[in-house]
Amino acid sequence: MKKEFLKFSAAALLALMLVPQVQAASVSVTMTQTNVDEFLPDGLDYLSVTISDGLDGAIDFSVEILSLLTDLNAGSDFGIQEFTLNLGNSAASVADFLVPSGWFAREFVPAGTFNGFGDFDIHLKGTDSTRQQPLEFSIVDVVGDTVFDYVSSLSTGSAAEGNVLFAARLAG
Repeated sequence: MKKEFLKFSAAALLALMLVPQVQAASVSVTMTQTNVDEFLPDGLDYLSVTISDGLDGAIDFSVEILSLLTDLNAGSDFGIQEFTLNLGNSAASVADFLVPSGWFAREFVPAGTFNGFGDFDIHLKGTDSTRQQPLEFSIVDVVGDTVFDYVSSLSTGSAAEGNVLFAARLAG
């Protein structure tokens, strides 16, 4: 039974229930919602997303799996395999994303519902061998962006789990 739980929970898609903590030039939110409520109930802290000002006007993201999930000992390759977000008021495009090696950024077109959490502007994706913990990426070369541009727009469209700021897929 425990083995099945780990496999199922490791593949959970998590989404955000907005709980911002604002500091100078950064904002942090906690992802507290899953699409597998029977194993991972909503309302617990599963991931954190920190968005901060980077060098030369970059906007840096760090998405970290929190201890509630890392303590499950799901496997050595457990990590973030996909992450989605909206651009909000930003003028950024897919070309402005610097992602880890083996990952890519693409527009979520045609709009695809991210497993119950709605439609997003941007979809970041790695492979089984490039899962990240933490996932760190940057948006560069966009003048006038602030960290708050990226927490101003919820997913759109049909969202059985509710419209959210971000969603992630974990596996391993």
